[in-house]
Amino acid sequence: MALIGQSLSGLYARAITPSTVVSLRREDLEHLIMHKPEVGLRLVRELAQRLHASEVRYANVVGKDVPARLASLILTLVDSEGVVSSESYRIPTHYTHEQLASMIGCKRVAVTRAFRKLEEGGAVVLKDRRIVVKDVDALMEMAEAS
Repeated sequence: MALIGQSLSGLYARAITPSTVVSLRREDLEHLIMHKPEVGLRLVRELAQRLHASEVRYANVVGKDVPARLASLILTLVDSEGVVSSESYRIPTHYTHEQLASMIGCKRVAVTRAFRKLEEGGAVVLKDRRIVVKDVDALMEMAEAS
């Protein structure tokens, strides 16, 4: 997973987890697709999935308050990387409040306040700097709130 940000020189990506980056010239990619159509199909499928995920994230940002956006993001993280235990879901990656704020389009301090609301609602706790979902139903309710 990468965080996308903006600097004075343009857009940049910063890896949150170990990543492999490959750069291909356009001509090389076109050659690969022409000779291996399954690569082109897989690429189109991946791009369609990413577009859909972006549309869902955008829909979660528009019209929702910060606690609801944070709850939606946590549900997405649980779905993509959550570890299940007998009584909770744990997100193994350590995300700072600033990283989470960047992901949901707000300021770090707003994420800190939103976490407090989610904790007070019994949905999540922070344990060893990791997010633990104690009550998925409560988190889903908070994600649907506007």
